[in-house]
Amino acid sequence: MLEGEYCSMFEIYKSTPSLVPHPYGCGQFRYGNDDLSFLLTDFIDMDTRLPDPVKLSECITTLQQQSQSPTGEFGFFTTTCHGKIPQQVSWDSSWTSFYAKLLQGALQQDLEHNGSWPHYEKVASRTLLKVVPRLLGALESDGRSVKPVLTHGDLWEGNIAMEKGTGKTLLIDAAAYYAHHEMEIGMWRCQRHAIHDPKFRDAYLDQMPKDEPKDEWDDRNRLYCVKMNVIHSAHHDHVEERKTYDGPPPSPKTVQISGKMNVQLTFSGQSVRRHVLPRRQICAVHSKYTGTGGPERMAAAGCGRSQVPLNHGVVVDECTRSAVPTGAYLLLQSDLGKMWLAYSIVVDLSPGQGFFEMSL
Repeated sequence: MLEGEYCSMFEIYKSTPSLVPHPYGCGQFRYGNDDLSFLLTDFIDMDTRLPDPVKLSECITTLQQQSQSPTGEFGFFTTTCHGKIPQQVSWDSSWTSFYAKLLQGALQQDLEHNGSWPHYEKVASRTLLKVVPRLLGALESDGRSVKPVLTHGDLWEGNIAMEKGTGKTLLIDAAAYYAHHEMEIGMWRCQRHAIHDPKFRDAYLDQMPKDEPKDEWDDRNRLYCVKMNVIHSAHHDHVEERKTYDGPPPSPKTVQISGKMNVQLTFSGQSVRRHVLPRRQICAVHSKYTGTGGPERMAAAGCGRSQVPLNHGVVVDECTRSAVPTGAYLLLQSDLGKMWLAYSIVVDLSPGQGFFEMSL
């Protein structure tokens, strides 16, 4: 792990010496009964506040413009680690192919840490086979090409600092590889980071304009962010990033049902299963009908492949529980805000029962 970090820091140092503490070497030693590793660099008294967005962007773009891949390809000459996770960074002449391997490696580490999830694996496979070639292949078609540039690889506020006294921008804890320059700011889309502030992204784009196709830049940025979120998930149990995405919620839908009182609604573009959504984000189900019996508060509370009675969670409406008439209306309102993948909702309103189900 430290060898990869040392090589990453030294590669940045060779290209832009002022951007990182001077790395001198790494190695192992024994202390008592423990085998330990070390990384030796210059000591710099650092201020961990984020630098000015423009100054930070100037440093990053200078590194990208001055760096030169030793092979002319994407990758790195030794394994680097994003956190504790080894990255798949073997040399590749195609950015599309390289990113697919990088993402596939991250997905495999996530599955090993968090366990199998068939629907997640299905969508991951579709992303690798369909989305990556479509979005990134466009960068390498119609006469276009992607230049490999040196990237830090883990550029969030925890790895950015300023030297006290001079205010000079510094990068630490690199997980470098040569990549498409837009990859560097994929992490800035992650809402858990302070560098998510749009002023950092805008300052970068002022100096490194969007590549063609420009109208697909946001989609590429989202795709690059996926790798960062998957790696984050591979380090932790049941993180929000494994459950959510940053797109808009689906619009509310109104449907009329009859017969057996079963209805299935499909919202294209997003999917959800049982442990995908926190309770506060579950769709509310408003039941609009009249009948006999006392009032009952119906609440949408579970989502998953098994049916969950509507008697837990957020109260959404008052209604009677029996004599559901043919032609009852259901208004399904989305308050999802953040979710990953297209889902279907099945609602069973047989007399005296209420069920809420989500599945692929």
